[in-house]
Amino acid sequence: MENVDSELSKHDWIQRCKKFYNGIEAKMKTLLEFEETYELKESLRWYTRSSFIFSLFNKICRQQNIEWLILYRFFLVDLYRQLEQEQSNNQYISTTTYYRGKCMSDDELKSLQESYNLNRNSLTNTCDNFYIIANTFFSTTSNRQTALAGFSGQITKMIRKNLYIAIEDDFSSDNSYYFEMQSEYGYQSVLFEIQVDPDSTYPYANISHMSELPWEDETLFAIGSIFQIINIEYSEQGYAFIIKIRLINKI
Repeated sequence: MENVDSELSKHDWIQRCKKFYNGIEAKMKTLLEFEETYELKESLRWYTRSSFIFSLFNKICRQQNIEWLILYRFFLVDLYRQLEQEQSNNQYISTTTYYRGKCMSDDELKSLQESYNLNRNSLTNTCDNFYIIANTFFSTTSNRQTALAGFSGQITKMIRKNLYIAIEDDFSSDNSYYFEMQSEYGYQSVLFEIQVDPDSTYPYANISHMSELPWEDETLFAIGSIFQIINIEYSEQGYAFIIKIRLINKI
């Protein structure tokens, strides 16, 4: 029955996408390839591909679009299962710290800071009872510089979008100009520093061997993973907020 539901879900999703993207040749070509070749063991590979399937999935997860989530349930379940399988295949994970670079709106960051301050222990300067839940699959890297380059690229796209000018992706010299510009448009650079117990009960795994960009050394955490916020501070040197979080075990 479960396999039947998965096939029905995939069929319904494909039909909806055909109507939604009708006439858009590139997307229809990708959709046809997906329809003809997709299977569970390829879900992570499809997730890492630069296509509308990845971007649409993340968008509906972030927006909690129930109608589309129901259509996408086959893909969500397959991703979770394959991530569990990858984790079991790599039981001897030595890495305990991962990074994620992100441009965050002023309002979003302010809300996070206010909640953190309300829960912070002033004596230990730690936060014991403040958690965030990943509302989509959470992409990270073990390479700090790769994560920094991630939000540098987001900054460049944002400035181009607002000023309609071409800007070189060179953040090797004076980063301050770019970060001042993003601040002017209501965004802040955030570097998540994620501490992980290798025995975590939430699925996560390095998926670089099936990624289009293997040099990013991507580690993916499952949707629904819960992280405890440890600390939030601003780095003058890096022109970014550093948010330290810890993956907790399932409650």
